[in-house]
Amino acid sequence: MTDGYWIAMDGKELGIHDHEAAIRRPEVAQRFNVPVRIFKQMGRFKTGEDRDQFLPWVMRRVPIIRARGRGVVCDLQWGRGTDKQAFRAIHKWGKKVGCGDFLMLSMSNLRTGKQYNCYWMLFDEAMKKGKRIKPAPLEVSGQ
Repeated sequence: MTDGYWIAMDGKELGIHDHEAAIRRPEVAQRFNVPVRIFKQMGRFKTGEDRDQFLPWVMRRVPIIRARGRGVVCDLQWGRGTDKQAFRAIHKWGKKVGCGDFLMLSMSNLRTGKQYNCYWMLFDEAMKKGKRIKPAPLEVSGQ
């Protein structure tokens, strides 16, 4: 998977090329219910130059998930809404786009710092059975 998506907590999604450019477009912001005051504040970030600050800033204020495929790994990040809401939206999206069994999901809650990593097939199975998704353990090696 090498695609990018914005995914709303309610399940709406939009395939995109560039997350920053897409969410700055009025029709995309409106589709994902970006409040007008937040949309107006986006202008204080320089396009491209402030990208690393801009995207987390948006995700902490709007209940949307950023998905970016990187081959066999898909990074998913959110900063608003619960993990449970995000997992439901990710599961709905993953079934729709046809995630492969061995696609590694790297899911991050930017607000809490929790990280969840698992293959799609295990995530799909856990979601179907109503099992709890646990954060990835922090592993430190060496002295």
